[in-house]
Amino acid sequence: MNTCKTYLAADLGAGSGRVIAAHYDGSRLTLEDAHRFDNIPVSIRGHLHWNLLSLYAGVRDGIAAAIRDYGPAVSVGVDTWGVDYGLID
Repeated sequence: MNTCKTYLAADLGAGSGRVIAAHYDGSRLTLEDAHRFDNIPVSIRGHLHWNLLSLYAGVRDGIAAAIRDYGPAVSVGVDTWGVDYGLID
């Protein structure tokens, strides 16, 4: 019986993002990149902002790729650099 559990982490950095699949079998943790994508800011009224729709699409695509490749995930966490963060219910 396979008791390995998969946890997902979305890491949003200044220049790129990725979804990582962490596999834990009760004694060993392994990490694999499930999906990578660019984080290209948009200029609005002369100020640079994160392109939230593009980031959302990248995370969504990454979660879908991880589930396709590794099966259902136990949980998903989101990490960003600085003081930004995301919560997923």
